Amino acid sequence: MKIAVACNTPSPAGTVALRFGRAPWFLVYDTVANRLDTLPHPTRHRGPAEAGIEAARLLRNTRVGAVVAGEFGDSALRILHGARICVASAGRITAAQALADFKDGLLIDR
Repeated sequence: MKIAVACNTPSPAGTVALRFGRAPWFLVYDTVANRLDTLPHPTRHRGPAEAGIEAARLLRNTRVGAVVAGEFGDSALRILHGARICVASAGRITAAQALADFKDGLLIDR
């Protein structure tokens, strides 16, 4: 499974982005390949709903199974849930901690 974390920097040491649609980066961890990739979010400066919609489409097309961020907008949630992608919220923690917490079942699907 691939787990995406909305992040403020392209590093596991970076903090989880509080707003999904405005995250400049997504860290995508592939649990099968044990590999971490960075994915820029080029549409983060668009309108409020549009940035989240485009981010959700980007991750859907990347075939992630789960997404972690601070908060999600309604439009993004509809797309993510429609694609059967697990959505979890995390506070101000590092992306590495968010991945660990998700794998340990500490972050709950919204």
